[in-house]
Amino acid sequence: MIYEFKITLEDVGVPVWRTIQMDSNSTFRDLHEVIQLAFNWDNMHLHSFFVNKSNGSKIEG
Repeated sequence: MIYEFKITLEDVGVPVWRTIQMDSNSTFRDLHEVIQLAFNWDNMHLHSFFVNKSNGSKIEG
């Protein structure tokens, strides 16, 4: 299965985002590496992972 993610940078002024696709067997480490490549970063930016939906339902929090 392939998952598609929209990654949005917050508080940077203009909208900055990337859409990526990853295999369901990917790890968070794989996700981290793909984000680094997608934004042309050198592993020097702070980052967090947030889940907004699970099984199609919005997560309250």
